[in-house]
Order: sequence, then structure tokens, then C-alpha cells
Amino acid sequence: MFMATLNSRKEQWFGTSRLAIVLLGLVLNTANSCDIGTSNPGSHTTTTGASTDGRSFFIDGSTSTCCGTMANWKMYASSAGTVTAMLWRPTTGSNYRLEFMEDYNVNVGLNTPIPSTTLAVEVGDVVGWRTTGAEIIPYSATAGSSTQTQLLSPTLNAETPWGQTPDTTVTYAFGAVVVPNDPPTITGGSETISDTDTSQTVHTLAIADPDTADLLTDTTVVISNTSPTTSDFSIADDGTNFVIQSGASLTAGTYDLEITATDICEDTATTTVTITVQNPPPVYDPSTPDNAYAGTISDVTTTATSIYSFLVTDTEPVTCTSDNALFEIRESPPNKELWLKNVAAGDLDYDSSTTQVITISCTDGTTAVLRDPYTVNISDEPLTLSNLGGSTTVSDSAAIGTSIHQFTATDQDDVVTCTVDNGDFTVTAVDGAAGTQRFDIETAAALTSGTSYTLTMTCNDGQNTQTGTFDVTVTDAVPTFDPSTPDTSYSGTISDATTLATSIYAFSVVDTGSVTCTTDNAKFEIREVPPNHEIWLKNVLATDLNFDVTPTETMTISCTDGTTTITRSYSVPISDELPVLANLGGTTGPIGDLTAIGTSVFQFTVTDQDDPNTCTVSNADFSITELNPATAGTQLYDIVTAATLNEDTTPTYTLTISCDDGTNTAVTNTLTVTLSDEAPTLTGLDITTTASVSDGVQAAEITLASLTVTDANDVTAVPIACTIQAPNTALFQLTGAPPNMDVKTVIGQTLETASAPYEVVVHCDDDEAGNTVSGTVTVPLVDTPPVFVDMPATLAPAISDATDIDTLLHSFSVTDTASATITCSYTATAPYDDDFELRGTSPGFEIWLLAANDLNFDALASVPVTVTCTDGTTPITEDFTVEIFDEDPVWTGLPTATPYSTLSDAETAAVSLYTFSVADSDDTINCAVDAGSADATHFEVRAGTPPEFEIWYRGAPPASLNFETASSHDVPIVCDDGAAYTQTETYTVNLENTPPTFVNLPDASPTISESVTTKTSLFTVSVSDTTEAVCYLSDTVTAAGIEPLEKGNVALPITEYIVYAWHMTGFDVDVPPGTIFIDVTCGDSVSTVTERLTVTILNAAPEISNPGGTYTVSEEEADQVTLKTLNFVEFDAADVTCSMTNNDGGPFDVSGFQVIKTAGALDFETTPSYTLEVTCDDGTLSITDTITVNVENMGPEITNLPTAVEIPEEQVAEVSLIELTLSEDAFDCSQVAPVESEFVVKYVPATSSWSVFYVSQAVAGKGLNYKAKPSYDLTIVCEDDSGAQGAQKTLTINVLDNEAPNFDNIGGETTTKHEINAKDYTAGDTVFTVEATDPSTPADDITYNLVSCEPAATCNFTLTPNGDIVTNVDLHSHPHDTYTFTIQAVDEYNPDAPPAELILKINDINTPPVFTNLPKKDKVGVLKNEHAAGDTVFTMTVDDVDAPDTDTLTYHCDFPDGGDAYFELVPDTGEIITKDVIDYEEMSILGQLEYRVECYVNDGYVDSDVETFTLRINDDNEPPEFQQLTWQLTQPNEGGMLKEWDLDVAPRRQAQDTVTCTVTATDKEGLETTTTVVITIEESDDNKPYHDQTSYHFCATEGTTSGTLGSVTATDKDAQAKHRQLSYSFIGGGPFGDDGNGGLTYGDVSSYAKGTTFQSTLRVTDEAGNFDDAPVTVMICDPPTSSAAASSSSSSSSSSSSSTSDMLLWLIPTILLSLLALGVLAYCLRRFCCRGGCGRCRPCLKSSAVRTKVVRPVQQMRLVQRPVLVQRQVVKKVVKPVKLVQTPVQKVATPVVQTVQKVVTPPPKPAQMINGDLLMHNYWAREKANLGQDIPLNNSSWMN
Repeated sequence: MFMATLNSRKEQWFGTSRLAIVLLGLVLNTANSCDIGTSNPGSHTTTTGASTDGRSFFIDGSTSTCCGTMANWKMYASSAGTVTAMLWRPTTGSNYRLEFMEDYNVNVGLNTPIPSTTLAVEVGDVVGWRTTGAEIIPYSATAGSSTQTQLLSPTLNAETPWGQTPDTTVTYAFGAVVVPNDPPTITGGSETISDTDTSQTVHTLAIADPDTADLLTDTTVVISNTSPTTSDFSIADDGTNFVIQSGASLTAGTYDLEITATDICEDTATTTVTITVQNPPPVYDPSTPDNAYAGTISDVTTTATSIYSFLVTDTEPVTCTSDNALFEIRESPPNKELWLKNVAAGDLDYDSSTTQVITISCTDGTTAVLRDPYTVNISDEPLTLSNLGGSTTVSDSAAIGTSIHQFTATDQDDVVTCTVDNGDFTVTAVDGAAGTQRFDIETAAALTSGTSYTLTMTCNDGQNTQTGTFDVTVTDAVPTFDPSTPDTSYSGTISDATTLATSIYAFSVVDTGSVTCTTDNAKFEIREVPPNHEIWLKNVLATDLNFDVTPTETMTISCTDGTTTITRSYSVPISDELPVLANLGGTTGPIGDLTAIGTSVFQFTVTDQDDPNTCTVSNADFSITELNPATAGTQLYDIVTAATLNEDTTPTYTLTISCDDGTNTAVTNTLTVTLSDEAPTLTGLDITTTASVSDGVQAAEITLASLTVTDANDVTAVPIACTIQAPNTALFQLTGAPPNMDVKTVIGQTLETASAPYEVVVHCDDDEAGNTVSGTVTVPLVDTPPVFVDMPATLAPAISDATDIDTLLHSFSVTDTASATITCSYTATAPYDDDFELRGTSPGFEIWLLAANDLNFDALASVPVTVTCTDGTTPITEDFTVEIFDEDPVWTGLPTATPYSTLSDAETAAVSLYTFSVADSDDTINCAVDAGSADATHFEVRAGTPPEFEIWYRGAPPASLNFETASSHDVPIVCDDGAAYTQTETYTVNLENTPPTFVNLPDASPTISESVTTKTSLFTVSVSDTTEAVCYLSDTVTAAGIEPLEKGNVALPITEYIVYAWHMTGFDVDVPPGTIFIDVTCGDSVSTVTERLTVTILNAAPEISNPGGTYTVSEEEADQVTLKTLNFVEFDAADVTCSMTNNDGGPFDVSGFQVIKTAGALDFETTPSYTLEVTCDDGTLSITDTITVNVENMGPEITNLPTAVEIPEEQVAEVSLIELTLSEDAFDCSQVAPVESEFVVKYVPATSSWSVFYVSQAVAGKGLNYKAKPSYDLTIVCEDDSGAQGAQKTLTINVLDNEAPNFDNIGGETTTKHEINAKDYTAGDTVFTVEATDPSTPADDITYNLVSCEPAATCNFTLTPNGDIVTNVDLHSHPHDTYTFTIQAVDEYNPDAPPAELILKINDINTPPVFTNLPKKDKVGVLKNEHAAGDTVFTMTVDDVDAPDTDTLTYHCDFPDGGDAYFELVPDTGEIITKDVIDYEEMSILGQLEYRVECYVNDGYVDSDVETFTLRINDDNEPPEFQQLTWQLTQPNEGGMLKEWDLDVAPRRQAQDTVTCTVTATDKEGLETTTTVVITIEESDDNKPYHDQTSYHFCATEGTTSGTLGSVTATDKDAQAKHRQLSYSFIGGGPFGDDGNGGLTYGDVSSYAKGTTFQSTLRVTDEAGNFDDAPVTVMICDPPTSSAAASSSSSSSSSSSSSTSDMLLWLIPTILLSLLALGVLAYCLRRFCCRGGCGRCRPCLKSSAVRTKVVRPVQQMRLVQRPVLVQRQVVKKVVKPVKLVQTPVQKVATPVVQTVQKVVTPPPKPAQMINGDLLMHNYWAREKANLGQDIPLNNSSWMN
């Protein structure tokens, strides 16, 4: 029985369900409920307990008698408080588990609280309570109850022992009401499922319970019974309902399941659910869809092979079979696998069949399914070659046709042919049958000795090709020297100056083949001069032959034919070559008679390849200097002057030169030297002037070059004369007189750019004719290029490309010097190079477009043109662009409102639809249907007679119209002119629908054989329509075995549907009427058509599903064997009977459907195969099956294998390892892959047996190696002459490990130690020889390896391969005395033999000497007055511990920073001495007084460490000296002084000042000297100028266009006049100007009305850029009266008279401003001067003069210039809203105060004071910083 338990809480039942239960409990409290505890609490209220410890109470005398849910608690409270109600459930003994606990706030009297959650109550449950302090629940002294109490802290779901003594004398007022449970209900049902619907929900149970709370607690649902019995189903909870789930497997059948539901109170309900399980047929898993083998199977395969794994799903076990007898289906859970069986050797034959086809059938015992045929490709097995890859030798005398080697080719079913790739050889087949064939490699030509061949054999079996190689070496006879050429020495001599190749001697060598001869003397070579060999001196270096070193050259001649070498000796005498003088015997000169002594006159060479020569000259006025002294070869000599020469006394010398090489007689030659009188010396010319010279008339003399001309060898008084040569005599001039002159331009002369550059040639002559020197000054000119005026980058407007008249495009001008002639031209790329024309003459030009032009917007939308103008020297260019525009074409006929409406969607022919035109005057118009539109497939535009175009339907294909898809087409027509113009119009074409049409019905009448049981294609229905037609069959044909239509895959307008027949039991022709009528209906969305297809059923003979086949039976098989079971596909196969109609004379018969071999023997040699015929018939028709039975021939068996043999690792030669014992004679025995090339199986004629051989190291190409491969497993098989193979057997060959060499004189249990004396060994000596013995026989060659030498850093030893340890250095002073050598003795087979150690101890090692007084930390001092030349300044001392009395010490010192110029070392004594007297002052000038010395000492064997010390040259102190007594300095800037030096301030007031200083210099020893410095200080331009007025007011006359405003002045307190040069300028707007000197003017004011006021700023600036600004107000006034006008000519406009109205415009604001200023002044005087009494007023009142001073401009830091400007800007506006003045004052108060202490107040100028209050007001606006001394600006009351 299966059961599922529901433990989850069904929370959806909370709320109304729980409330319903409680209400039901209250209603049925008396009738149907059962109480726990006290039934009537109100009857037990007499006494309340006195405990206050919060104890718990437990009523064990009144348990629940029913199972259900709690409706409510009921309790009586004697006082208000909190009661914890508890429900307890018994567990074991007196223990109870607390199931529920909840706090309730109770009032005095009866309380019936409801639990907050549904509370399940079981039979036996007990209630209790608890209060936290004093008791609340009363009791009465009524017996009948049993109550326990104890102190505890109750925990939910925890067990508590209630074993106290109960109080049975009282009854507490506490209890609960429980509603009893009702049983559940359950409803049955039925389901039908597949047996594949495993592990899933198959049915949902409908369970109900009147007590819905039951579903909230534990409910049990089980399958209580099944019929028939099954375990395939179980009950589960899906979270919402109980469900029936299927198991992991299902068995087909109908099952009645009895379902029982039990609620928590064990009330039950039962029902029956019927489940029907159906079995579907097996299903091939689509994840294994292959129908062909991915690879191939070789036709040599005979062992079983897995081909393909597939999966068949079904609920029942599935069995699969193959219809191909060579294959079978194996189980490989969960898959099935298709396997090739163990087959006979001939069963798979690529030549007979390249593929095997298998049909797989699978059944679950009920239903069978077939799988599409599966194909396995068969491959032809490649042939194999053996006994190749080796080598052999053959004599060059071998005859043609000689066999030199035999190899085999194996192919189980094909005859092999082989060829060789070299014509000197051929391959001959020994065997001609398939299987193992032997081939001989034979010579095919005469062979040449010394030739090696690598032959490649290529063998082919008709399908595959294999290659192999074989090496052949041709041997030869030993050569001999020909006795007819016996000489062993050269009969003459060879000069040691010979360098070119020279033939010495010819000899011959006798041999049958080619002989090569060489010599061991690198200076000679042997050349081939058939039939002889010749000894030749090579092309050698001049020094290679040297009589002084080698008077006779000897050599050994070696001749070889490639195999054998013979030798003989030969010698060549050498003679010494005389020296050769070159470059003498002629005349040189003339040389100047001013040539200095030691000047080179002539150079010559002396060539002697091996001896240095000494040369002398016969005349004492000359000497000879060798440029490469004492160098053999070519020596270079220089004849130089040795005395002063005089052309006047000795014009010619004849010199005799003699040279001697020390061996031969001196050689001589002569040289004639002529003298000449020296010409003057000219310097400063042959230059290009750097002066800038412009072309044209020269306005000034320009110095082009300065020259110097001198003559030092002539005594005549005739002066040197210099002139400028034609043609530039008039254009340039020489100024000055020799020796110094200048080349200059001539004022007024014209220099032309066209003639530039000018070459000005200057000639200078001395007193002797012909002594002329000249020089050139190249004078380039600077040309001024012309300039374009008004040449834009693009000419506007654009011009039409149809322009056909001359058209002016643009006018421009070119400026240049007045005399320049300007010509202009243009260039443009073809074809526009002749479309334009430049007209006009300098300076004005015009660009014209010609009527005949090539402008074409389509070709180019803008034409670039370049204009070039030149003044004849400098061209200038300007590029501009001519923009072109095109004209649009004109449409006719489109758009149109009339569509084309008669085009059928089935139309196939092209149709003309509409004609329109597009005309363009100059462009070819192209129109087409928009290529991006889908309509371009259906429609096109064709060009008609221009300008017409036609819209055409293109016809199908390519068009594919479909009325259903689109009944109307808006065809977009796009036309363009090939350039910028494109326009699209639309033409509408409406379609007419065409219904589909059958193409091949109703005329078709297919047939089907009655035996067909597979899905078979009967007929393909073709329907023509513009869209895909939908076709279907009549419903009645399905029962007749006709499948639904399947759509084919063809392109529209044809749609194909395939009609399939598939009847699992076939189509019975005997069942009337023998015909199937199929109605086919096809349609589109508009209409349908129907036609009938008639299918005729044909009678069929029985069909064998596994016909034919080849089967193999061993010739040794004597028992009955089933060869084949016949399978049939015909639906009535049960009626078939079969019989053997031809057994081919063999023991074969048919038993039922089985073809068997009966008992009897077979003989392969007699009958290798049988062809059997079996006939089967069904009573009407029959079929015959042909079967081939091959008799298997059993080959020879190797009876003494498997076994193992041994072979030594050092085995080199061929050796037989084992003779094979066979059961019968074998035609061939060989290895089976993998073949071990080191071994071969060969036939031994002498013993008529087959043996296994090691092929030798030479043949294998490698030796045996135990470590790499200690054993070989050879698989060997033998076959007879028919190719039948016996069983494969294994031979194991174990390689015996070669023993490593053993050391004889080192190693062993203790380390060998060898001692030597250091002084006995120099570099190259052997210090020890290692010896070892190899235990192998014969012994292997031993090689010695040095693994390590420690310490490695100083190890200078080498181990030779033969065991000698050789020192690479002299050990006398070796740095280390003990070395440990790790040495290996290895042979060919033991390269990693274990090493041994040797310790080498070196005794008596020399110790290097050590300095005892170096290095020196302090410096060795050298004083010039204490050390003369040769004095010792320092002596080194040395300690030599080895042999101080016998060692010879030699000292060595280096002076790395130049000290060797002043000091030298005495090597024998170690003394440092001076070379000369040392002058401290001279060396101080050179900047170096200290010299580093680095020294070491050698004791005859080794150098000491290098030590250093420093020689310091000290001074005898002398007083210092200044270079001059007085120094003049100028300080151009007084601000650059270290202290303030203001020359503008009194009392100086001067432009410069002079300061005289005395400077004293004192050296470290107190010696002094003085000098005078006179400093001239010049004034700085450090004062800014100030306007003489703080503001200006002027009038400009109304209606005038210009006039004078007046003049202004300013003051600058700098002393120098140049610092007081001032300029004036206006800052701001308005038509005002100035003359720079204070004169102010105005421009055009005629457009301004009278009374218009301009505000501007006038700035005065000095030369240093210091400036001051003042506000200027200019008002437009009435014209002045005549008297005023006269007055205005001599006074400022600010004081001009005007009318009363004009005066009021500025007078009223001025008066108001003055009143305001007076008020502010009075306020300030009272606030700041008179606070605390009027006594404070005196300083203020007395400061009026000061105030007058501070009003004037001050020296102000540049820091405050900007704040001052801000104040002035505010002042302009103060006339109107007076209150605004205070704000800017506050803004700048703080920064101004910070700088006031640095300001110097200028002197007052009282004449400028007009109105003190106004000035005070203006002062606030300008220079508030100067008030800081009198008015506390930081006072808060002032700031406010």
C-alpha cells in the first residue's frame, strides 16, 4: 500500500473557516461539543488563591473525550489581568508536551476568548493556565476535579513532567469547548495515459471535509488497494491538492486504484480511480539521426567493429535486428549499437561493393518500427611494404641486371606493381599473385664509384599507393700516384712578393674514377687540369710569402677517390724581392719660395712586402720623413723642406733618394724640385655677401665685403694694385687702400633683378708679372614680388554650364613697384584649360569665360583655376573656383491619375503598360524602377525614342505577382541626369486574380505493389498558381492506407504535394475493387479546384528482405551449421514455402526458412566456394535467392610461439634470434603492424626454415637502447602460397642492459685526493689523468665528462675526453688551493653513468705582495719651492711573504687625470718623483691642483691589488691682486639698488648720481689688496604723469562736423627730459581725437541734438607706459557768438561763453554738487575734528594747506591704479543721485589704506586750486589713499 501524508498548513483556510468553527462550537456548545476542564466556570468562584509567584495550573482530572478543534476557552476571573491559557498533550508516563500557549487580557467575570489560530484537539488533551503574579482564576471547594500546580517557565512544544500530587478537593473556574470532527469525502475518476508518462502527475484527487480545519492539520491519503496489483502509482501533495503520480516505469494495462483519505481524527473516506496505461510503438530518438557511417571500414577488417550507436525509446524492452547478415545489433544500454560481425577475409571487398546497406527493425514485442536504410562505406585496405628503409653497397663493376636487394609488398586482394625513381635501377616482380609479393631491386646502368643513391620505390594496388626508400653506395678501387710525375720539389724559386696565382707543378693520379687532391699548405691549392692535377700558388697576400721567415714552403698533397686517401710531400723554394721605389724620377713644383720649413714637397712610396726600408735624400735643404715608420709592405715617405728656400738664388733642385731593405743592395732614384715667386695673399673674398641689397636704383653705399691683400716675399717698393673687373666696374666700387679695402655699391646705379646675382671680381697684382690674385663677391638682389588685390577664393554667382557667350567673371588688380611690368596668365586642368581668358593690362585685369567652353555640371560642379602673375622675376599665384550649376529636366505624362487595371497576376509574358517623357537640354536622362523597391522585380522602365520612356511588366520570371498578397502596386519611377538631379514619380498597376491550375491531373494513374509495407511515394501533384496553393485529400482515403499530403520543395509558380501510401500489412490485390480513388482539392484565398487520382494495386511475388549474401565456413568444420535465415516482407509470408533448387554439389539444404550446411567435410583446395540457389513461392509467384558459401583456408601456425629471447644492448651486427617451428610449410612469414624495424623475419635456405633476425645497427639506422626500449613484442604471422594466414603469435625480445665503465684510479668508498706543487705547472700542463675500464666484451669506447668543478668561480681546469685534467693557467699564484672535481666515465650506452669525485690539492702557491703604506687617506703635498725636478715626493713600501730576498718587485703606476705630465714612477724602487719644477699659480689657472695615482706591484708572478693616493700641489702664499686699480660701473636703474636711491626726490633732483667705493680683498692668511669702484646711477622712469585737472568739461558746437575742444596739460616729476615725454589719448566712445600733445578735437557731431552729453576718459602716458586718467564731459552747445568765438581761439573750450540755457545745463548740477560737498565737509569737520570739544578742530582747520597738497596727484603704486579708475567712473554719475558716491568709497577704502604708507606726496600747486570743496569731492573720487594720515578710514563711524 502506498501512502502520502500532508503535513503542510493550508493557510488559505484561515479566517472565515476558523471563525465558522468557533461559531459552530458556540452554537453546539451544549448539544455536540465536548468540554475540557470545568463545564461551568461561573459556578466555581468562591476563592482565589493567595500565591503571587506566577505558578502554572494543570487540570488532569478532565481530559478531552473527542477529537476536533477548540471553539473557545471559558474562564472566570476574580480580577482583571492577563491569563496564559495552555493545551497539553500526553506523551509518556506523566509527561506532557505543551501544544499551545496564548495570553488573554481578561476582565472580572466570565471570559470566553477564541484562539487566534485553529487549534486541533486530540482525545486525552488537557488544559491549564498561568498568571505572571497573583492568581486570577478562582476555585470552589467542590470535589470531582483534579488539579496540579508548579512553578515553571513553560516552553511551546517542550515536554514537562506533571507528577505532582493533585488537589482533588477543589474545582477551578477554567475550561474549554471542543467541536468534534466530521469524516472527509473523496470523489473517484478515471485517466488514460501512455506508458511513457512516468514520474508525473496523472490524476488530481477531489477531497472535501465538512471540518475544513482538518485540511489544516495532518491528513493521510493512501492507495489502499489496486486491481490488478501494481506498484506503478503513488500519492503525492503538489502544494495545493493530493495527486496520483506515476512511477519510474509503467506497464500497459487498466488499473483500479482504491484511494483512502484519513483525517487527523482518523475519520476516513474511500473511492476508486481507474488508470488506463497504453503502450505506444517504439520511437527512434531524433538525437541519433545518422543514416550513414561517418568513416569507412577497411575491406581487410574481419573482427567485430562498432559502427553506430542509436537510441530507441519505449516503456518496454526493445529488440532490434539488421537485415544485413554481415551486421548485427548489440545492446549498449541505454543505446543500441550497430556492429560489424566477425566476418571472413573476403566478406568485405571494396572491388565488389563499395558500400553495405542495412535496414534496422526494432520492436517492443507488440509493435515494430523500421528505420531508414543505413549505409556503411567500405574502403580498400592500403598495401604494406617491408624490408625497405635500409642500405647496401655495390661495386662500380657490377653488371647491369644485378640484384642488390629484395623487398615485399603485401595486399590481401590486389596485385601490386612497383617502380623505382632512378633510371640506374629497376624493380622486378618475383611473385605475380595478390597477397605477399616479392620484388628485386636490380642495376639498370653502369654505376660510378663514390655515388650514393637514395632510391624511392612506389607501389600501387590499383587504389592506393605506398612508397619506401633504400640507400645504395657504389664503392671504388684505391687510387695511386703516376710514376711518370715523380717530382717532390719545385725546380725554380718563387719571389716572396708574388701575390697572383701561379702554376708550380703538374702530376697525375691513376684511378678508375674521379680523384680529388688537396694540400695542407693554405697558400697553395691543387687544381684539376685533366688528365693531370696541378699545384698552384693561390692569390695570396703580400705578406704570406716571406723569405726572411720561411725560405722554403713545404706541403703534403692528399688525393682521394672519396674512399681511400694517398699522400706525398712537395716543397717550393722562396726568394727575397727587391724594394720598389714609386712616384720618383720626375719633376715637382713649382713651390713657393715662402714655403715654411717642414712643409711637404713630395711623397713617394717604397714597396717591400716583408722588409722595412730606410731612405735618405742627397740635399741638406730637404729631408725625408717616413709616414709609417718601420712597416714592411708599402712605406710612404714625405720629402719636406729643411731650410729657407730662395727662388732668386736657387730656382731648381735635383734630389737623389736612396732606400735600403737591409738585405739587397740599396735602390736609388731622383726628383727635380722647382721654385716660384709667391703671389700676394688675398683674404676676405670668394663669398656671397650677407648684406641685403634691393633691386632698382641704389640710394646708399652698402658694404658688400671687406678684403685684405699682402705680399711678404718681395722687396720692391711697387705697391699692390687692386681693381674691379668688367662688366661690373661702374656698378660697384673699391674703397680704402691695400692692405684693407671694401667692396661697395655705387649710389645712383641701377641693379636689375634679371641680372642678379652679380659676380664682382677683384684683381690684385704685385711687382712681378703674372703674380695676380683674384677673388669674387657674389651679390644677390632682393626682389619685391607683386601683390594680388581683390582676388576671392570662389567667384560668385555660379554660372550655368549652358553659357554660350563671352562672360565677364571677375575683375582684379596687381600692385608692384612703379617700374615693374606685370603679366598674368591662368591654368586650369583639361578640358577647361582653354575655356577662360585674362584681359587687361597692368595693374587691372579681367577674368572672362569664353563662349566656346567645356563647362559641364555633370562632369565637374566647380572648376579650379590658378592665376599666375609675374614682374619678370618673382611669380605669384592665386587659386579660385568657378561654381557651375545645372538645369532641371521636364516631365510629361507623370504623375497620372489613371492606373493600369487589366494585368493578370498569372501573366508570364512582358507587357508594355504606359509611356511618359522626361526632356533635358544637355544631359542624358536615365529612368528606372527604384532598385530599393520590391516592385523592381516585377516592373521595369525601358528607354524609347528620347525623351520617351515606357513602363513594362517584366513577365514571369523574374516577376512573381500575387493578387492575394498585393492586389495593387504603386511602382516608384526614379529619373536622374547622372549628376545632381533625381526625381521620383509613382505609377499604379491594379492586378486581376487567377485561380490555381492542376498541372498533371486527372491524367495520372500510379500503381503500387500489394507487398509494400513501407511508406511509399505514389505520385507528386503539381499545381500552378502565383502563390503557394493549399491542397488536401478526401477523408475516406486515410483508411485505405493513403497518408496526408506532404508539400514538396519547388519554386513558384509551381507547388508540389507528394501522395504517400503506407499500410503496415500491405495492400491486398485480392480485396475488391483493387483500386484506390483519391480526390485532391487545391485552392488559394479566392477559389479552389478538385481532381481525382486513381491508384492501381498490383500483385507481387514473395520478397526476401535479406536476399543473397556470402558466408564463410572453415574447411575444418564438420558439424551442421545454419548459414542464413530467410526473412520476408510480403504481407502473406506465412503461405511461402522454400526448397534448395541447386546445392552446387555440396552438403547444403533448406530447413524451413533456414539455409544450412549439413554434416560433412569441406576441402578448400578441392572446392574453395559454392553457389547455392533457394526458391520460395506463395502458390502463384516465386522468387529465387542466390547464396555464396566460401570455404575458409586455414594457414600455417607457429607452434613454438609465444616465447621470449634475449639480445645484448651492444649488439651491432646481424644475428639470428630464433628459428620458427610451423605446422605446415609457409610461403611467407612477417611481422604484423606495428612493425619493429630493428628485426625481420627471413627465410633461411640452408635450413629451409623461417627465423627472426636482428637486422644490424647499420640497417636499422640506430642501435639498441635498453633505457629507451628494454624489450620488443613482435607479432608474427605466416601464410601459405594461397595467402591463408595462421594465427598471429607474439615473440618477446628482451634487451640486456650494457654495463657502465668502472673507474680505476678514483672513486670507491673514499674520495680520491691528489696533491701537486703549484710552481711545477704552467698553462697547458696535465695535472692528473683519470682511468677507467669498460666491462663489456668487446670493451666500449670510454669518454670522460667533467660534471662540476668547485669552487667554479676560480676553476681554470679542463677535462679532455681521454681523461686528462689540464690547467688553463699558471698555478704559481693561483687564488685557490683545493678543488673538487665530479667526473663521469661514459660509453655509448651509458651516457648517465654515476660520477666519482677527485680532490686536487695545490701546494706552495705564491702569495701576492701587499702595499704597507697604501692606500693613503691624506694627500701627499708638493710645494713648488721645496721640490725641484727629479725630487722624490713619495715612496711606496711593500710586504712580500713568499721570498722577499729572491722575488723581484716591479712597481706600476697610472696617473688617470693627467698627473704623468708632472710626475713619474721609478719602477724598481717605487718612488714618485717630479718631472720639472711645479708652479702653483700656473696650475691654478689650469684649474687642477690634485692628481690621482693608481699603483700596483708585481713580484714576478702576480700583481698586487691596485691602491690609490692623491698628490696635492700646494702654494707658497702671496698677496692677492686685482686685475686693475679702478673699475667704472653704470647702474641704469635706480630701482636696482639694494637701498632706496630716488634721484627725483629732493635734495637730489638730478638725472644721475655718482658713488665711489673702495673694495678690499683678503686671502685666508690675511694678505690684502684694494681697488676703487666708481658707480654711476641713472634715474629710472618710475613716476607716473598726472593731469593738471582732475576732470574736464568742453563744448562741441551743434551742427558742426569737426572742431577744437581745447588743450590740456599734465605733470611728470621725473628728472630726465626723456622721462617726461608725454602723449594723450581718449579712452572710450565718442567722435573725439587728440594730436598726442594735449590738443583735443572732435569730429562729426552734426547728428546730435543740443544738450547731448558725452562721457569719456582722457589718458596721459609717459614713455615707460605709466599713465593717468581723467574724466571728460563734452556737451553739444549752441554756436558761440562772434566775441566768444574770438575768445575761443585763445582759451579752452571749457571756459567758453554760451547762452544762459546752455550754461544752466552744467551750472545747476555743479551748484548742487558743491552744496553737497560743503555739507559733507561740515559733517566731517564736526565728526572727526571737533568730537570731544572744538579744540580738535584746529589741526583739521590748520591742515587746509595739507589738504590742498593732497588734492594733487601723488606718486602712486601701480597696485592702486584700478581702484582709482573705478572711483572716476563713479564720479561721472555723482551729479545725479548724490547718495551713490559713498558706495565706491567703501569698496576701495581697505586696499588703498594698505599702500598709503609707501606714497610720497608731491609738492602743492596752489594755482590750480579753484574751489576747495569741489576739489575735496573730486579728491574722494580719485586719491582717497592720501587722506589716511588725517582721517581714520578704518573708523566704523566713518565707514557707516
